[in-house]
Amino acid sequence: MESGGGGFTDADVEVTTDTTTVDDVDRQVNANLPRRTRRAASAGVAQVMLSLESPQARAQREAREAAQEAAAQAQRDADREAAREAALEEAARAQASCPPLSYSAWHSSIDKNLSKGYKYFLDRIKEGGDQHNLVEFYDGARIFNPYYAKNLSDQDAFALIEKLGNYPALRVGGDSSIITRLKKSWKTYKEEAVLVETDFGKDFKIEKV
Repeated sequence: MESGGGGFTDADVEVTTDTTTVDDVDRQVNANLPRRTRRAASAGVAQVMLSLESPQARAQREAREAAQEAAAQAQRDADREAAREAALEEAARAQASCPPLSYSAWHSSIDKNLSKGYKYFLDRIKEGGDQHNLVEFYDGARIFNPYYAKNLSDQDAFALIEKLGNYPALRVGGDSSIITRLKKSWKTYKEEAVLVETDFGKDFKIEKV
């Protein structure tokens, strides 16, 4: 494909663009992490020692081992994340130093990298993703716009209030929780909301006097 200046085609350019993706980095990091090892111990001796434990001693040992394993796992996660960040930064520098130089190279880069970034974003906000509850909370927050709320049915309003419950503190208190009180006050709120004639949405501007 010729450039607008009558210059080159794809065949004229030796493409050396680094096409490392996030998935490639993750595989590399996982492959380089040290493998967990277990100390070899005599099964017979270990069994004898365990059989001599009192229930209290066993409970204390298991709690201690669980705490040690949790701390070790936290350290492994931290090490992996640090290695991942370093590898991503290195891959970003490599790609920035040799950008695509042809149409096909740009197309390949976009398809391989930006599409994965978009998928990564969607995976985080979809149901089961680590940011899904936050998205649901903000969706529920629309009920606080009276111009929008006044047209909601009771069923739709309660569904939005339930989404606010993705912030756990709003459910604390049972029958006296904020979520419960919002539901109880809904009808009164809607009666007041129908009086609102201005849309206080994102395009609303306060005029200076």
